[in-house]
Amino acid sequence: MSIYTEEEARFDVLCPFARTFAVKTAEPTCRAGGCPLWRWLPRTCDEGWKQLLKQVAAEIGDKSPAKAKAAAEIATYPEKYGQLPDRGYCGAGGKPEVLGR
Repeated sequence: MSIYTEEEARFDVLCPFARTFAVKTAEPTCRAGGCPLWRWLPRTCDEGWKQLLKQVAAEIGDKSPAKAKAAAEIATYPEKYGQLPDRGYCGAGGKPEVLGR
């Protein structure tokens, strides 16, 4: 199972349920966030999240164990910290391995 940005899913992924959607013309590709089966991937699943969190915590002086202020800073200004666009996956196939069971 793969993880995609909404744009990637809409243009590159064929939907196995495309012919069952109640639209006048079938949409052969994924509807991503417009589909009830789409599941958003939490940002904290990114491999670089912990490193970025430590870096931002050091920059803003957040010494708490949970680094809540640093996480809030990243969530408020994602472009400033080079965060990828939100990504997700088709829930019809279950969870990707990165999310565990």
